[in-house]
Amino acid sequence: DKRCGLASVAQFCPLTSLWAVCCADCLESLCCHMRQVVLFVLSCAALLTCILYATARIATVTPSGTELPACTSPNPPQAATVPYCYVPTTVSAKAQQVLRTRFVVLGLNLTDGHTADLFRAAFDARTAGTSTAAVQKYLSSVRNETIAGVKVSTAIPKGFKQANADKMLVYLHGGAYVFGSCYHLWHVTAAIAHEVGVRVICIEYRLAPQNPFPDGLDDVMKVYKNLTANYDAAKLALIGDSAGGGLLLALVLQAKQQLLPLPGAVALMSPWVALARTGDTMTTLTGVDPALQYELNLKLAALSYVDGNELLLSDPLVSPLQANYSRPFPPVLIQVGLRDSLLSMCTLLHRKMKAGGLEVVFSPWEAMWHVFQASVDLPEAQQANREIAQFIQQHTAD
Repeated sequence: DKRCGLASVAQFCPLTSLWAVCCADCLESLCCHMRQVVLFVLSCAALLTCILYATARIATVTPSGTELPACTSPNPPQAATVPYCYVPTTVSAKAQQVLRTRFVVLGLNLTDGHTADLFRAAFDARTAGTSTAAVQKYLSSVRNETIAGVKVSTAIPKGFKQANADKMLVYLHGGAYVFGSCYHLWHVTAAIAHEVGVRVICIEYRLAPQNPFPDGLDDVMKVYKNLTANYDAAKLALIGDSAGGGLLLALVLQAKQQLLPLPGAVALMSPWVALARTGDTMTTLTGVDPALQYELNLKLAALSYVDGNELLLSDPLVSPLQANYSRPFPPVLIQVGLRDSLLSMCTLLHRKMKAGGLEVVFSPWEAMWHVFQASVDLPEAQQANREIAQFIQQHTAD
């Protein structure tokens, strides 16, 4: 039988029967010797096909024999409430300890004023001790006052030199626009102010839901206008973390629109620049980021900030990732951890600024979480704060 040369192979792999049927007629016209050669070649090809087919099947089967799904599903939001099992050894021992814990806050209705008040009080109580320790270590004085009718807190670092009297850091704190206070967040900027050797002003802008957009932006604009009327704007450096970073960019964008003088430098720590769910890592780092998860932490805060008006989420002054960036614009430093849910968002911001011709430095940090810089005893935080200090010194020098 002219098909017998393939029969022995076909019994091991059904795919080879296709070779046999298609080639039988053409083989009949060949001489016996040539037929055997061709049959051998076809047999080898069929066997290789069978091997590749079997290998592909094996690759989708686990050691237990169950077949793998066609794709891997993202972690659900609840996965963010338990620690991620893998902890890298490429970070400090303190960082590894943090990564073995979890401090994602379970979903709260931050659109409700009473709930927001209770959460603010709890957050302030939790951060007060760390803030006080930073004040004692790095600052010589802290004074609460008002500028242009807005509450601010002004600090002078230890070792302050009068030669730096014309320079200043302006800090906008994070807290998803609904919590956080200058009085209990000195651990974010005290070390930087001490390193640079200049005073720092934290603006106590009004918070949602009682004071939604644009109230907070109006507050920081009032203070900024007052400062630029009394100081050389080029000697001012603006620092913002998380929501404070987004508000900071809104401030600079509005200052540019109003033809106000622009600051000498901008430093952003994990800035929240798109209040709608944006970016790959909002999904892929769910359960990996120990600090944030959009549905649990940010969604209701975002709605609270815009007073429930979802159309405002795309406003560039609410979500500065939506803005068009071009010169003139101050030099920008963006720091973000590689386990931060806002990583993609920060990457998109960097690329957009770069495309607009801005001077922008993107600084990713191995296995770090959202605003890791606030963990003052963490070696990586200390390195990041020094990087910010050097960036500010470079761009506000005489």
